[in-house]
Amino acid sequence: MTLSEAASNFCVDGLVRMTDDTGLLQHSRFNVPDRAHGYCVDDNARALMLTAIAHDLPMDLRLRLASRYAAFLQDAWNETSRSFRNFMGYDRRWLECAGSQDSNGRTIWALAVAESQFPDTSVSQWAATLLDQVIGHFAMPNSPRTAAFLILAMDQVRRFRDNPGPAPDLLAECADYLLRSYQTHSSDRWGWFEPYLAYDNYRLSEAMICAGNALGKPEMAAAGLSSLRWLARRQTVADGIFRPVATEEFGISHAMPAIYDQQPIEAWAAIDAALAASLSDQDELWVSHAEAAFAWFTGANDARAVVANKDTGECCDGIGAGGINLNQGAESILAWQFAQRRITTLRSLDFS
Repeated sequence: MTLSEAASNFCVDGLVRMTDDTGLLQHSRFNVPDRAHGYCVDDNARALMLTAIAHDLPMDLRLRLASRYAAFLQDAWNETSRSFRNFMGYDRRWLECAGSQDSNGRTIWALAVAESQFPDTSVSQWAATLLDQVIGHFAMPNSPRTAAFLILAMDQVRRFRDNPGPAPDLLAECADYLLRSYQTHSSDRWGWFEPYLAYDNYRLSEAMICAGNALGKPEMAAAGLSSLRWLARRQTVADGIFRPVATEEFGISHAMPAIYDQQPIEAWAAIDAALAASLSDQDELWVSHAEAAFAWFTGANDARAVVANKDTGECCDGIGAGGINLNQGAESILAWQFAQRRITTLRSLDFS
């Protein structure tokens, strides 16, 4: 049986197409993998995490895909720089000695999820071993997103291991840092952790909710829910259409919402954050916002166009001023794969 032949509730042909013996390629031209841009640890970490949570897939397929992404992450670890590298060329040569804090935080998160969601398998054992090897080398981050990724990672470790080691302390340190960021930058008119919006914003709110629940600190959970309400309102336009923060807006202090370019990763993160909020708060906003974010993939967007394909598991790279970006890169495909599973989980919750 080939990687693409196994039956699943959600088609993963797009993911399989972008995966080779080295790992998951970054970009494509239309749906043809583009070797010129090589690979990155960000995408392979997300892909490993997907294989860990995709319980709808046959275990044999999950493990075979996971082994390729795990091998990439293993090789990404640089003992000299004590960090994960991010970018690799198609010739399997690393293009840097150390990746960004965010890419390192995302990799730690993926290892924690792989350990907890692949129980009693070699992948789980490998993930736990590498996580223990690298975690002691990470100092407190100065990036809110890195802090958020580490919170989500350490919460996985805390809940899964009988002896979580330094995980609770690192979770608490990152949560304190993120809460201070929120208290410093938020106001009546700007309810956010930074003076600007960038990518993967919803992870900050999700992590604050998670930390508040894990540490028993209501002020943290309240900051997560408040910031999430603010972001949800900012990214909802006429007729309830979801309009994710656009790349034109990234890093511009207190910018008014821009329209383009919109990326799938924001819609996926919105669903994850809404799911976390729903488990803590019964506000109907969370379900409606998650549904709007999911509908963005299927045509309820500014372009009034379908972005993702359920039958192939593929997803376009976003919406620009000229319409849909028809390239189908790894990040976009993964966002669609996660979004389908997360919205299914959210819809299954009983709030009665």
